[in-house]
Amino acid sequence: MSVSDPQVESNDFSLLDAARMVKSSVQILLKYKFLILGVFSLFIISAILFANNQPKNYLASSTMMLDNDSKSNGSLLSGLAQGLSLGGTGGGLTENKLIPIAKSKAVQEYVLFDTIEVNGEQDIVINHLMDLELFEHPKFGKLDSKSINTSLKDSISKFVCGVILQEVLSIESSPEGIITVGIKCKNPEIAKAYNDKLLISVSEYFIEKSVAKEQKSLEIVQKRVDSTQSVLNRKQEQLALMKDSRKRMIKVQGYVDEIRLEREIEFLSTMYTEALKNLEISKFNLEVKKPVVTVIDSAQHPLPLIKPNIVLYLIGALLLASFVSVGLIILIRFYTVYYKKA
Repeated sequence: MSVSDPQVESNDFSLLDAARMVKSSVQILLKYKFLILGVFSLFIISAILFANNQPKNYLASSTMMLDNDSKSNGSLLSGLAQGLSLGGTGGGLTENKLIPIAKSKAVQEYVLFDTIEVNGEQDIVINHLMDLELFEHPKFGKLDSKSINTSLKDSISKFVCGVILQEVLSIESSPEGIITVGIKCKNPEIAKAYNDKLLISVSEYFIEKSVAKEQKSLEIVQKRVDSTQSVLNRKQEQLALMKDSRKRMIKVQGYVDEIRLEREIEFLSTMYTEALKNLEISKFNLEVKKPVVTVIDSAQHPLPLIKPNIVLYLIGALLLASFVSVGLIILIRFYTVYYKKA
């Protein structure tokens, strides 16, 4: 019993001490209530004014997706093509590829140096963005897309694309495969024009890269068809001239040359028929592989105005006001105690 009594007394003492500390803290807060109210009021008013003075941006938002029908038809036609010994079409067509393409330097550079019309003024996109003072670079001012050299264009693109990805462009993907592309800036005309250009560029780039192999094969087969047809036409003309000349003078050698030409024409005709068949197969494979990017919703005027989140500013102001108030109270009490002792 004698061992436990001091522990009980210690617990009772700590609870009483805590109650006294709370009472003392409340008394201090009440004593400096006007100071605390003044600091909180100052920070809250400053936060509201600061939020209202922030630049307001317009958001041009659009949604796009890889058409599911095209993917299912592609797999069906791919199986048909394999059944007919036409070759496979390959896979890997996913909407996830659209996001890195939209953020890539190649696509962004193409859009930035493309021409748009804003308020009746035709100019490249990057110049319109510079008019908004979105970014500054000491090495260049207004740009001319026709006279700019490749090295300067590459340097500008690296710098500007970083700013675009951080402050202008936003891309999100939903579980359903719908991709939302947003462009925000202070001018609604530029925001919408930039968004439209970006959607077109992403779709064209994605389709081009998806069918690059099939397009190359089609070009090779088309050249082979053209060359075979050209040779076949020349041989047919030679045969016609030979038959015309044989009507005026008959020689055995003429018959031999004519037979040889007819065989060459027959062989070329067979080659031309096979080339045409391969050409149709190449066109078929190209259509099978080609994806369909569907724009669900495009940006429309009037664009929504993005306002600063005042709630976040107020929360930050309250936290700062709390720290400042506590710091001021500690300084005042320390100064008062030190002054009295002195």
